[in-house]
This record gives sequence, C-alpha cells and structure tokens, in this order.
Amino acid sequence: MTNLLLSRRREDILKTIVEEYTSYATPVPSSLIKNRHGFSISSATIRNEMAVLEDAGYISRKHSSGGCLPTAKGYRHYVETVSSFDSSITDWSITIRGRMRGSDQHMEGWTRAGAEILASLSGNLGLATVPTVSNLLVRNFHLVYLNDTLIAVVVVFDGAYIYKELLTLPAPVSMYEIDDLALRLNNLFSGRSINEIDTYLIEDSILEQQVLHSITRVATEHYRTINSHGFAEGLRHLLTQPEFSDGANIISLVEAVESGRLLQMISDTNLRPGEIRVIIGDENTEDTLKPMGMVLTGYGIPERISGIVGIIGPMRMHYHTTMSLVGYLSSVMSELIYEL
Repeated sequence: MTNLLLSRRREDILKTIVEEYTSYATPVPSSLIKNRHGFSISSATIRNEMAVLEDAGYISRKHSSGGCLPTAKGYRHYVETVSSFDSSITDWSITIRGRMRGSDQHMEGWTRAGAEILASLSGNLGLATVPTVSNLLVRNFHLVYLNDTLIAVVVVFDGAYIYKELLTLPAPVSMYEIDDLALRLNNLFSGRSINEIDTYLIEDSILEQQVLHSITRVATEHYRTINSHGFAEGLRHLLTQPEFSDGANIISLVEAVESGRLLQMISDTNLRPGEIRVIIGDENTEDTLKPMGMVLTGYGIPERISGIVGIIGPMRMHYHTTMSLVGYLSSVMSELIYEL
C-alpha cells in the first residue's frame, strides 16, 4: 500500500465509488462508473485508475475482475476533500427545531429527544449525552416552611438542574426564620459553585450549617448521577443495514450500549461545542466500532456546560449529510442551553 497525491480524475473516480457504494451497498464495477456518471474515458482506462487506487489502499476488490468498494482510507480521503455541508439538511431544520422545542423542557428530555431525532433522520444509531457542567453553579435557593421542624430545600443550579430534599431540623424554628435564612443564603451564594459553598465556614448558626451540608452532599451526588448517562436510540434501524445481517456486529454493539461503555467512550472525547469529529473504521479505539463509522460533535456553552451528540452506523455512511445533521442539532441544543 502506498500514498500518492491523487489526480483530479482519480479523485472523481474515488468520489463516484464512495457515493455509489454508500447508496447501494454493492461493489462498483468500472462499467457503472462510465455509463452512469458520464466519464469521457474508456472502461479500460477507468479499470487502470481503479487499480492504482487499489494499490494505494483507497479501494478494495474481492476479485480482480469484480467491482470495488471503498476502504476506511478511501472514506477518510472522501470526508476530507469533499465539501462538508449538505444543503438537504435545510429540509429537516424546521422538523428538528420543532421537535426539540416541543420536547420536555429539562436536560434529560432534550437529550433523549436529540438522540431520537438523529436516529430517525439518519436511519442509524443516534447518541446524546446529558450535558455536564465544568463547575456546578447555584442560581438560587428556596426554603419552604412545612412545620416548625421540617422544611423543603429547593436549589436551582445553572443549567436547569434542580435539587430538592426534605430536611428535618434539630430544633423548632418559625416561618420568619426560614424566610430570613433563604434570603441570607441567596445573598451569600447565588452564582457561586458547590465547591465554594462546601468550604464556606459558618460558626454561629447550626441551622445554616445543616442546610448547607445537606445541599452540598446530596446535590453533588445528584449531579454525578445526572452526568453518568445519556441516550442511545435507533438500534432497530441498524438491523436493516446489510452490514449487520449476520447479527454478530449488532450483538456486540448492543452489549456496548447496555453496559454504558459506548456512552462513556463518547463522553470522554471532550469535544467543544460545534467541534465535529469523524471516526472511521480502525480509527475507533473500541473494538466493537472498528467496522463502523461515527460522527460526533459537542454542544452547550464553552467552559461552562457541554455534552456530546452523534451518530454511529456502518462505515458505508453518508458522512456529509450526517455531519450536517449532527452539526445542526448541536446548534439547536446549544441555543436551548443558552436560553436557560
């Protein structure tokens, strides 16, 4: 296998092979390239050029006289040399925006809706992780007086995370004392992080100490739980793809999804909002994904809160349509977070 700078003609032939195989999942013969795409050269010349592409590792053939299919290297070259924007995404934009705006107005609702949209529009596996925050900030506190020894603590965090807990008090208090405490806590800690609150020392008030300890302990655990998962939708779509007809690939993928390994892996990519990454074949670190292609991007607010959305499918994927779809969805999800 050698590397070479492809001529314009070889670029065109490779592009044709990738697009034909992506659409029809059958090896592409030289006669089809000439007849369907109007190349003004002979089939023999096309075969010679295909032999060069094969020697360079961009395509492969099971038989020397048969049709060819792209390799991971051929797909990678195609992704990097063909325009990344697919104008057909504009036909989906109203659908995507409407479905996201109409979903449950909380982080998990948006995340699930995003994965479902990617799956239904791509016909592949849609993925979305619940966004994580770089530093969990408190927006405001609410203390609800229930009786003289019981209050409800409600904390709203930046990013629409809400923590609620019933708290039994060590001694009776009045409603006015609870209202004063809520005002004091908001003045002290609104806009501050959980870590800052946890290190704040209160020497005089046992009640304040108890409330703050409760907030930091349970809210931190709640935050970890929220950030430990996401959604993978559309495994059924992959069953219609010829690459999964023997069942082996789909079984290993189901295992990766159900174990949480797949969502953890894409969470670890740490993509910035709007940054798109295409991973093809052996570029995947997860063995289960080596026969596949994956398109991921980040969403959210840089340095504050972010998650990952993406699509996994066979290596024979409409990469530029997928990149445009994932990119547009991530921009809508980022808008929703900015509006919180």
